[in-house]
Amino acid sequence: MTKALTTITYGIPKDPSGLVKWAASGGDDIVGDPLELNGKTGLLTSGSQGHEHPNGSEFAFIVGETKGGFIQFEGGTLVKQAHIRMADPDADLAALRDSLGNNNPDEWPDTLPSGLPKDPFNQSVQIPCADMRTGSLYTFRTASFWGCLSCKKFVKNCLVMARANPETTGNHVPLAKVFAASRTTKNGTIYYPDFQVQDWIPIGTVLHALSKTGQANAFGASSRAALNEDLGEEPRAKEPTPKKKGPRFG
Repeated sequence: MTKALTTITYGIPKDPSGLVKWAASGGDDIVGDPLELNGKTGLLTSGSQGHEHPNGSEFAFIVGETKGGFIQFEGGTLVKQAHIRMADPDADLAALRDSLGNNNPDEWPDTLPSGLPKDPFNQSVQIPCADMRTGSLYTFRTASFWGCLSCKKFVKNCLVMARANPETTGNHVPLAKVFAASRTTKNGTIYYPDFQVQDWIPIGTVLHALSKTGQANAFGASSRAALNEDLGEEPRAKEPTPKKKGPRFG
């Protein structure tokens, strides 16, 4: 007996949790080019060619698509990673870490400065962002302790702003400059990102910019629809005020 076709899922199932878990379990799951701040030099670079961006470069951050997770390196080579979308109500980083294995601290080869065993997996953060000048799409990512801490602080600040000003932040995303901050440790100077919010802009404006480079579909929007996004009415030129006629004599 053949299985009824109605039992086969051709599209996205109503409960996609299994697919989400599998898709996030490995591979490079970022959108656009990677954007990173080097912890040793403080340089902000993107792409496989290491294109350098000036300190204080500005990007529109799609904070709602922030991913948190874990990443493991061996000899400087990425061997395993997993991330989940933090806005999902059931996002559980502890459960994600447990699913990666190697959970026995007694078997971890490295130690922290405190002498405690060091988890072979580093925390990792990924935040999609767009360069509004060029329409280029990036994912800012970091796996350093201070980098992750800075990203959490940035997202927390955005949430505070959104709660304080819902009328100006609703369906908007933060436009922020990325600076290289530094601190001195016993191992020398380390650098980490410092995000400074400049403004909030409509998500439609961001998708419109991304559509020009064909990258709006990374967020489920067709480039044509995003390009034709209604960005609001153009300001109308004021009509000249008619001059008042003075009194006539004679």
